Amino acid sequence: LGAMYNSKIAPLTHANIKGVLWYQGETSVKRADIYAEQLDLLKEEWGKQFGFEDDTMPLIFTQIAPYIYINDKDTNQSYFTGMMDAMKEFYNRNSNTASMLTIYDVSLRYEDHVLPQAIHTTVKKPVGERFALGAMGLAYNKAEATAPILENHFITDDKVVLTFEHVGEGLQVVGQESKDVLGFAVCGENGIWVNATAKITGENIVEVYSDFVTAPLYVSYAYCDMNTDANLCASNGIPAAPFTTGGTYGFGSRSYLNCDEDLFVATDLTGGGSGEYRNLWTVKNRITSVS
Repeated sequence: LGAMYNSKIAPLTHANIKGVLWYQGETSVKRADIYAEQLDLLKEEWGKQFGFEDDTMPLIFTQIAPYIYINDKDTNQSYFTGMMDAMKEFYNRNSNTASMLTIYDVSLRYEDHVLPQAIHTTVKKPVGERFALGAMGLAYNKAEATAPILENHFITDDKVVLTFEHVGEGLQVVGQESKDVLGFAVCGENGIWVNATAKITGENIVEVYSDFVTAPLYVSYAYCDMNTDANLCASNGIPAAPFTTGGTYGFGSRSYLNCDEDLFVATDLTGGGSGEYRNLWTVKNRITSVS
């Protein structure tokens, strides 16, 4: 660790650093319970080395890209969703000096080829553009700097009403190609999650419901490892941060309701994890978890 710091960070301490862009977490998913603390320490210590006082160094980071992660055997929670929670916890602690981005909508396809283990997005430009947007917003106060984040929710009759912050000029769907809001799930007293219908009903308001759950207790959004189908975003195009309001950990929403196009599916979890794009009409056995 000392060699890494001395070779990569120490040489920068003489420079006039305005802030830090951070994209990491894949190798830390099994230690998500301490990740917020680790990122806190990194931000504070680097800030001291770069001349910032009172932990004021701007840190712009993104949640990691979708990938095929297995579940924690003790909690049955996906390592991926555990990392989402940890990154959101870090942001909540540092919301005045941190920006949290999301990239789960960015394609895993590179031209006509799909990498067998696409742990990073293969299209890089949108990732750089979002980091630039976050930097301009957080370090230069010129734009909204953070992905939409759940602010509050309440249940009325058979619906869950959600309000979000950091929506820019208002919530919309990614690319605005469809009016359907995808990625939400609800569960009732039995703890079984089902895909839900969601509608944007105000600048920062989404109403969620399902005909199969007449008394919803919890709601989730994009709360699964391969969450590429979720499409709620701010007016600047940055997708909303995944979340769950409670309940037993499950995969939540999957892409079953939008299966007319080829989607990324897990094909092997024994050799480190791999997958490929397939037409779901032709997939007989789709791996979703490992016991």
